Amino acid sequence: MLKSHLALYVERDYPLEVMAFLCQAEDTDHVEEQCLDAYPSADVLWVEEGMDVDGAVQRYWNTTSAENQ
Repeated sequence: MLKSHLALYVERDYPLEVMAFLCQAEDTDHVEEQCLDAYPSADVLWVEEGMDVDGAVQRYWNTTSAENQ
């Protein structure tokens, strides 16, 4: 069953600009696959179920900051 998901990614040429890719997918691997099909030069940073882009960005930054402490 397909569910709403999002991936946060950066293009290799623009690594400081975090972008969001929204799609319907079976699981997080399927989301990443779709994102890379659409944007082959992307580096996927974060994948989650749902469509809350602002929340996903905040969760991504909170997680990466905690890992770097």
